[in-house]
Amino acid sequence: MTIDIFVPHVGQNKSTCHAINRHHVIIGDKMKPLIQILGWCGFALILSGYIAVSARLVDGSSIVYQLINAGGAALIAVEAKSKKDNQPFWLNLFWFAVAAVTLLRLLMRG
Repeated sequence: MTIDIFVPHVGQNKSTCHAINRHHVIIGDKMKPLIQILGWCGFALILSGYIAVSARLVDGSSIVYQLINAGGAALIAVEAKSKKDNQPFWLNLFWFAVAAVTLLRLLMRG
């Protein structure tokens, strides 16, 4: 997880800086398992969507498939961003964008 760096302003002492930094680390450590679970849920969504389309259970241009892709990509992007892992973050951000645009087009078509 990320650690926020706190630069003291004039008049603040080092103990204030360390207390603030420790607070951010504790919050980050508590969120790490939840963020990892979200990433695995995203993985499961994208994989299940691909399997469903390959098995012809779902149409690749359906609203359901686009929701699965958008949701899965968003969850993986959140986990990748939390780890500062740029390649999976950007890949899934674009994957989400493509799914979201396609979803909007499908919804506007009615």
